Amino acid sequence: MRDRTVLLGIVITLGMIVWLSETFTRGYTLFIGLFGCVAAYCIYLIASQIRFRKRPRPEAPDFRPYVSVIIPAKNEESVIAATVENVLSMEYSLEDHTPHYELLVVNDASTDKTGAILDALAERYPGRLFIYHRQGGYRSKAAVLNEAQARTHGEIIFVLDADAKVKKDFLSSALPYLADPRVGAMQTAKHILNFEDNWLTRAQEDELTTDRAIQKGRDAVDGAVELRGSGMLLKRTAIEDVGGWTESALTEDVDMSAKLCVHGWEIRFAHDVPIWEEAILSWGPLIRQRRRWAEGGLRKHIDYFYATGLPLSLNKKMDILVFFSEFALPIWMLLDILYQGLEIAAGRPFHLSVFMSVVCGLIGILVVNITGGFASEFGFKPGKILRHTGRTLIYMLHWIPVILWTTVKILIKSQPGQWKKTEHCGQSSQTPLPETAEAK
Repeated sequence: MRDRTVLLGIVITLGMIVWLSETFTRGYTLFIGLFGCVAAYCIYLIASQIRFRKRPRPEAPDFRPYVSVIIPAKNEESVIAATVENVLSMEYSLEDHTPHYELLVVNDASTDKTGAILDALAERYPGRLFIYHRQGGYRSKAAVLNEAQARTHGEIIFVLDADAKVKKDFLSSALPYLADPRVGAMQTAKHILNFEDNWLTRAQEDELTTDRAIQKGRDAVDGAVELRGSGMLLKRTAIEDVGGWTESALTEDVDMSAKLCVHGWEIRFAHDVPIWEEAILSWGPLIRQRRRWAEGGLRKHIDYFYATGLPLSLNKKMDILVFFSEFALPIWMLLDILYQGLEIAAGRPFHLSVFMSVVCGLIGILVVNITGGFASEFGFKPGKILRHTGRTLIYMLHWIPVILWTTVKILIKSQPGQWKKTEHCGQSSQTPLPETAEAK
């Protein structure tokens, strides 16, 4: 009920913004000014990537904590064996060459061959691979992580999806980012392994390239870096300090990110530690995934909206507000279209609205950010950058109807949506990892 009330208040506020900005000249000036502040921060993030490149990579040779790797698996027969083999090949050991990490795979009431495959693997890797068969099933990934964490022993919890792949030196490369006692978690750089399959898989890799660029900027200015579900490493003490994983959360990663932020923990982004995952091959499953992401992200902003009133740094407060605009802008767009329609129906002439002025500016900032992200990975290759930027802008349009649908759903339904896993087809299970993490 609280989420619906807060969201309704946001919608009403945006409606008032549309009316005031179109009715009063000062209102127009005020909201253009507010947009200017948001734009300035976005440009600040982009420019901060220069500072990020100069930021020294953390070195902590004496920081070698025991790591617990957790992989939730529900009906993952097509990918789980390859992922387990990949994780157990990581080289992170004590001086006597004893592996200094454990792997726990949670078989979450699978109805396919996942359980049998895991049992066979456990026989091959006694003492290294642990299987927990859960018969009842979980209502969310967060619930899996809470119960799995209680069955592990590591100081660091490393969460992987069942389709993920890492390199042998992954832990040695990643762990120095957690050596600082102020840091509670870190996110590694996600890439698409099967990006060459079709237009949609290439667009998803472009999306991740843009996300990596944004995360670099956030990390450089000590902003609110977010976890991304797979490839995230967290200190057990930090998880316990914030009360564990929120089992009702549709997106446990961004929810945990917000909890760590408001409790004073830092999150780092390791741009030089890659992790690969499988892209979704068709639009139907992708839209279902994005609807879950949108609802989880919107509810996170509502649940932790008070964060801007806590003693956070100015950068983090701006970060929270700027990225909330991802949800506010489509709502504002719809309200503006309705208002303009009423104006035209009343016989008044069409004019450039405040919203359209803001959007023109935001598109410019978005293009700069996207091209900057591609330039940082490809180098100065204008044709390649232009091609990837155009595809990304077209692809990103799907977020507008997704966010609007999510807003309506929250307003009319009293209960949150149900958590649903993303299906993996396993086409990339045997694909060798690239020599470099550069997007193509």
